[in-house]
Amino acid sequence: PLPCTLVEAEALCSALSRIEGAALRLPSSEEWEMGARGPDGRLFPWGNSMRDDGATRASPWGVEKLVASLPQWAQGGLLCGGREQPVCASRRDGALAVGAARWVMSAP
Repeated sequence: PLPCTLVEAEALCSALSRIEGAALRLPSSEEWEMGARGPDGRLFPWGNSMRDDGATRASPWGVEKLVASLPQWAQGGLLCGGREQPVCASRRDGALAVGAARWVMSAP
C-alpha cells in the first residue's frame, strides 16, 4: 500500500528478498537520481524543461512516474513525504531518502 513508511518499505524489501532468493534493497539516493535523470544530468526525468502537454515523462532509461505526489524511499538520509515524515529535507540517522520505489538487486 502507498504511501508507506521507511519501516514498511524495508520490510517489503526483506520479504521480497526471501521470496526471490536474492538480496534486494532500496536504491541509494545516487542510484535513484541516475535512474531519474540519466547520464546526461537532466533537470527532470524527461528533459530540461517543464511539460504541460501530458506526454510521457519517462527517464532516459524508460522509467516513468518518478515525479509524483507520493513519497518514494531510497537509502541516503533525506526524508520526504509519507506518513512518517511529511516535511521535505529532514535528516535522521539511518533514515532513507526520497527515491524510487524500485528495488536494486545486489550479489548475495
